Amino acid sequence: MLPRLRLLTFPIIALGLGYLVFGPATKIQFTVGGIAGGFLALYMWVRDEPPEHVKRHRDGAEGERATAKTLKPLTDAGWRVIHDIDTGRGNRDHVLIGPAGLFLIDSKKLGGRITIEGDTVQVERLDDERDSYSLPKLAGSLRGEAARLSREILAGVGVQAWVTAVVVFWSPFPAGVVEGSNIVFVHGDELIQWLRSKPDRMSAPIVSRIVTHLA
Repeated sequence: MLPRLRLLTFPIIALGLGYLVFGPATKIQFTVGGIAGGFLALYMWVRDEPPEHVKRHRDGAEGERATAKTLKPLTDAGWRVIHDIDTGRGNRDHVLIGPAGLFLIDSKKLGGRITIEGDTVQVERLDDERDSYSLPKLAGSLRGEAARLSREILAGVGVQAWVTAVVVFWSPFPAGVVEGSNIVFVHGDELIQWLRSKPDRMSAPIVSRIVTHLA
């Protein structure tokens, strides 16, 4: 969207400002300068305030990149991670396989402070409480996807492996870690410590077989 807007606004801004600086001091010069300034303001407004669905996509991508960066050190300890797996119904942000088992990780960067009530994610908007909202279906959806992944691994590799559903927040989350019903909510800064606290349950050959299948 922005490149198209540049094609429209930048020539007008350049010509307008050029006339404003070098043109004769007339009312036309003032008008042209105002028009150029208006188009510059339009471009800045669109750049800084994209549509809500674009902002959500951008924030989601930033959360996924932050999780990927956080997980990278685990590869030196025998863990493997696959990012952005297309399922045909959507995508799995991260599948982490290692000594402690399998983890289906969903990254979230939400615009507010996070609390958990039962299995429902509550997002409190600090700037305006009226914009606070909840995500009641997030836990159930991720648990279902974890169960599907477990069945796929059993069918493809012949290994019965429990897949732990994990939601990683890159937003204020005072609780740090909340373990719900077959799902875990964790702040990104706590993720590595929480994973390393899990006991070993999977051998290196099994990890390699599963990684090969998923890849």
